[in-house]
Amino acid sequence: MMGDGSWDLRVFVTDLQTERQIRVKGDVHIGGVMLRLVEDLGVQKNFMLSDQTLDFPEPFVLDPLGFTIPLRRKNDP
Repeated sequence: MMGDGSWDLRVFVTDLQTERQIRVKGDVHIGGVMLRLVEDLGVQKNFMLSDQTLDFPEPFVLDPLGFTIPLRRKNDP
């Protein structure tokens, strides 16, 4: 964690077979994370967000302050 409360979040994008690391804070919502990924990747494709999923293979702490994600969700077409 950095002095400003941010940390690096690694995200693997399966459709593009690429991993990105973005700096986030605990107040960033998932839509903000996805927007930053799209901007960073330069994606020009139209897609339905309902077709996209997030996969959390193990419970983990999203926010170093203790916000835990205790689930796994994956919908591959």
